Amino acid sequence: MSQPRIAAVLIVKNEGENLRACLQSVAGWVDEIVILDSGSSDNTAEIAAEFKANYQVEPPLAGIRPAAATGSGTSDGPVVFLAGCR
Repeated sequence: MSQPRIAAVLIVKNEGENLRACLQSVAGWVDEIVILDSGSSDNTAEIAAEFKANYQVEPPLAGIRPAAATGSGTSDGPVVFLAGCR
């Protein structure tokens, strides 16, 4: 039996200062990284590209439940880990 795919989903806005370290911490154990960006004006998109993340700009999400639903619907994996960068 194969292992299920695991996706890390991050909801971010202007997290360029923290994003690289956050992605480095999950990159070795997830199969997919999904970044939902709520309109960053910093280097968030460039850092996401370095990690070949599935990067999408979304309108601001009102709370954790809509964010989790959007993230899990965007991921290919049946197991979704909702992560924060701080």
